[in-house]
Amino acid sequence: MLRNSIFTILLFVAVTLVANAQTVSICKEFIAGKIIDLPKPIYTSEAKNAKVDGKVEIRVKINENGDVIATDVISGNPLLLETSLEAAKKAKYTPQMCDQKPMVTDGIIAYNFVLPIVEKYFVTEKIADFTDLNSDSKYFESIFFLTENLKIAFGSAENKFEAEKNLTRGEFVEFLFKGLNLLEERGKLSNKETKQFGIYKAFNPKQLKTFSEIKDFDELRPYAVSMRNLFEKFNIVFVNEAHNFNGNFPMSQSEVIGYWKEVFGEEALPVNFRNDKLKVINRGDFAIFLAESLEILTYKLLPE
Repeated sequence: MLRNSIFTILLFVAVTLVANAQTVSICKEFIAGKIIDLPKPIYTSEAKNAKVDGKVEIRVKINENGDVIATDVISGNPLLLETSLEAAKKAKYTPQMCDQKPMVTDGIIAYNFVLPIVEKYFVTEKIADFTDLNSDSKYFESIFFLTENLKIAFGSAENKFEAEKNLTRGEFVEFLFKGLNLLEERGKLSNKETKQFGIYKAFNPKQLKTFSEIKDFDELRPYAVSMRNLFEKFNIVFVNEAHNFNGNFPMSQSEVIGYWKEVFGEEALPVNFRNDKLKVINRGDFAIFLAESLEILTYKLLPE
């Protein structure tokens, strides 16, 4: 009687293949089947958002040609099963040979889903925690205001603010969402609804209906949560004609001013920032811009 061979595949962030076969005692000459193609199962957003991970084991029947002809679940979280079964059905092996004849065999495919590590910004409420800022910096006063007064400053994972670094679209969204939340909190204290009082307005020129329409969204990026919340809470989203966000692209001063004007209006623009289409704005200059603009906007929310 033939003994079944076991195929084990471990899926981490990338696929790692580990194959081993038990000897088949009835065969004088036994050649184990080998993995030719092993499609990677999709780790769905639903499963990741639910913080579901762990092992899924699928039993497969493999015919004489090395094709999977039947699958059955052994174990695994229900949120991980559908894509695991779909991937297992597409697996391909070389035939297992017993005395030079191909044989039908059973196997096990095991996928180990591991939740991805999400990038994060360094967030602090003390400017001294930013290791690259000195009090003689031209940006110090504005960053101090954003950090210790407004509590919305953030930097890199190395505990640096990186004032001279170009501002990216992702960082702009992070600052914008933090700023809007701050304004909403100030509005509640004054019994003033921010949208009703003209503090901001929705900006969705491509008329996206769902967040999934953004084609290059990467949930591992540090701005991912703010990007999603900005759309779902405020109906504000910045995408091009192809519905790409391009979160790592640097922003020009003109682009920052244009978006800010669309969301907050002309009067929220600091007077000393001119519309320079060619100038790429850095994080320090944007800190000055943001601090001045939020002072204007929070003044509008003061109790009457």
